[in-house]
Amino acid sequence: MIPHDERIRAVVLLIGYCSAAYPKQQHLSYEGIDNRYELTFDDSRISSDEMRQIACLSPYIDVYCAPFYIGSGSERRAGKVVVDKVFFAPPLDLCIEQPCTHDPEVADDAFLKDAAVHLGEGSQQVELLRKRRVPAVLEPVKRYLLDSLIRSVEGDRARYVYFKSGELGPMRQILCSECDCGSSEEALFEQLRTTQDPRAKTRLSWQWHNKVLRCGRERRPQRYPMDAWKRFIKEYGITERLRVELID
Repeated sequence: MIPHDERIRAVVLLIGYCSAAYPKQQHLSYEGIDNRYELTFDDSRISSDEMRQIACLSPYIDVYCAPFYIGSGSERRAGKVVVDKVFFAPPLDLCIEQPCTHDPEVADDAFLKDAAVHLGEGSQQVELLRKRRVPAVLEPVKRYLLDSLIRSVEGDRARYVYFKSGELGPMRQILCSECDCGSSEEALFEQLRTTQDPRAKTRLSWQWHNKVLRCGRERRPQRYPMDAWKRFIKEYGITERLRVELID
């Protein structure tokens, strides 16, 4: 006859075996700008903590996913919808304290104080993403998003230098590495150099920023590596569901 304690131990072991044999399906849900995105996965193949971190890399999450700011868009090519997504640094004009005590269009001392904090946060995010471990199949996605974040931080740092000291060297170096700098670019730099209007300085710096982005897209026409994301979903048996909400 099996001792009572041994029978209890056998039942506990059996329960543990059954729990391992029937892994629990986990579910994550994210509200987007005009959509709801859901992920269902087997936590014996990938843990919930890992999946929460990886979910931010998904092409279908298009709003802030702590700590990353996200830019996304789509376009139709040859009858197919092509999705793109990037990470960008915390904007220089974000206010740390609410209500905001500075004008986001005037780079005064209060603006620059907050901007310096955001630059530090952007650099920290670069290091966080660089060190974040992802399945090998997702390395192209991580690299793509990391590259976009690095360029964003570098661009913001160049604008910060200009706002603080009037020095245009970093902005010139970035723009001329992306564009073939000609008369229109030189005219923009001349305006940046000579204007005394604080609001004009901010507006012109955004013109510079948009020109850098436009030239970058032309020089590097690649988009978010969707094939890598799809391989990851298939390899780990993950189910995705994207529900788009039509807004009148």
